[in-house]
Amino acid sequence: MKPTFTLLVASLLLAGTAAAQVPAKNWDHTFGGSDEERLASLLPTADGGYILAGTSASPASGDKSQPGRGEEDIWVVKVTAAGTKQWDRTLGGSAYDGAARIVPTADGGYLIGGYSSSPVSGDKSQPSQGTTDYWLIKLDAQGTKIWDHTFGGSGNDILTSLQATPDGGYLAGGNSNSPASGDKSQASQGGNDYWLLKLDAQGSKQWDHTYGGSSGETLANVQVLADGSLLLGGSSRSGVSGHKTQPNQGDWDYWLLKTDAQGGKLWDRTWGGSGSDYLSDLQLSAAGTMLLAGRCTSGASGDKTQPRLGEWDYWVLKADAQGRKLWDQTVGTAREDLLNCLLPTTDGGCLLGGSLDANAATYAVVKLDGSGTQQWTYGWGGDGTARLVQLQPSPDGGYLLGGMSNSNATGDKSQPNQGGPLYGDYWVVKLAAGQPLPVETAAAGSPALLAFPNPASRTVVQLRFAPPTSPVYLVSTLGRVVRQWPGGTTTLDLQHVAPGAYFVRAGRQTVRLLVH
Repeated sequence: MKPTFTLLVASLLLAGTAAAQVPAKNWDHTFGGSDEERLASLLPTADGGYILAGTSASPASGDKSQPGRGEEDIWVVKVTAAGTKQWDRTLGGSAYDGAARIVPTADGGYLIGGYSSSPVSGDKSQPSQGTTDYWLIKLDAQGTKIWDHTFGGSGNDILTSLQATPDGGYLAGGNSNSPASGDKSQASQGGNDYWLLKLDAQGSKQWDHTYGGSSGETLANVQVLADGSLLLGGSSRSGVSGHKTQPNQGDWDYWLLKTDAQGGKLWDRTWGGSGSDYLSDLQLSAAGTMLLAGRCTSGASGDKTQPRLGEWDYWVLKADAQGRKLWDQTVGTAREDLLNCLLPTTDGGCLLGGSLDANAATYAVVKLDGSGTQQWTYGWGGDGTARLVQLQPSPDGGYLLGGMSNSNATGDKSQPNQGGPLYGDYWVVKLAAGQPLPVETAAAGSPALLAFPNPASRTVVQLRFAPPTSPVYLVSTLGRVVRQWPGGTTTLDLQHVAPGAYFVRAGRQTVRLLVH
């Protein structure tokens, strides 16, 4: 039966791509042990390779070189530009621990944001505050643990987002049903709320804020704007109450909240239809607009202009800097389509990553143009299931798809499943540079523009792969040109630039730069 499902989804994914040049696969690699692995986050590294972070239930087996610490652990894998494993690390306590995000640090290391129910044990140096807590772990460039910190209240606190800030610190965001207790200074608004912590460079808490309504909220992602203000994107089923100023449209809706740099609320927006609409990702574009994408069961109703296509559909919404909706688009099949991630593109559109027809579950990527029109769709998979959770640009101008798969060596999957039948292993697919994936960090068919160090202090940043005749621009996230340099520039003097998030543009290439 499984091959039948796979062939059916392949035909759906190929529809409409005859005129499009689907990017070629450079390589794929499977990483796992004898039990289940679930990839949560991946990112390019300064040496041209990649680092992967997620959760593992495996003992030392397969690609996993260290024994488990508890029931489930954080598992980090560092690979080369060709996808070959360099090292792996297992991090955990005696109970359940997992990773949600990994971000680079200014010293060349990494910060992992995850969750833990473990007491002081194994790699966990601080006691649990409640049932589940935020757990932050700092690694050096070789994967050695430098420090860890636990944050929580007396209830359940689950981290879902981690971002670097212009001052060298971090924002850890997620969901909490804890009252004011432990590290949580504000009362619950009702059910689960957004819970945001500001940390300094050493992981010490500076402040925290709770945001929510009377029913329940789940946070998907946090973004930092150039002026230090913050956007928090997630889902809410609350009516007008607490921090929520607009009524819900259906069961669950997208809920966007903007704050100042200290977490003080500025405004909020609710978007939805008559069904359930769950936000999966929030991203910013170089033009100062924002893209929100998730999964929905709503038909044409409320803020949703197009009819329902299947059990669950992709739903994408574009808004301006003031939170006014510009357009929305529904994408899907007649079955269950689950969107997990998005990546903005230079034409004002985006790439959507997830699964079209979740029963056959390939890695599915959909390209929308700047007006939300679907341009092409394609999928990668094997004879089992696959779940795409991250879509990232690669330093060579290509793209990286990351998730997990239980497929054998069939179809696009060149290596067998190592372990569990449910999720299987980490599965990473590297796509070649070129059309039709014009994401903001690469010009088609050429190496991606690189700026390093990134994040950067307000001194000098080096550029690589900038077009030699193109002027170089430093642009704010609202689209304002802050600095300009002539063609051929390879060093950028930032000592008079205010801390914040920026885009460096040269010709058709763009790279995001964080200055602190």
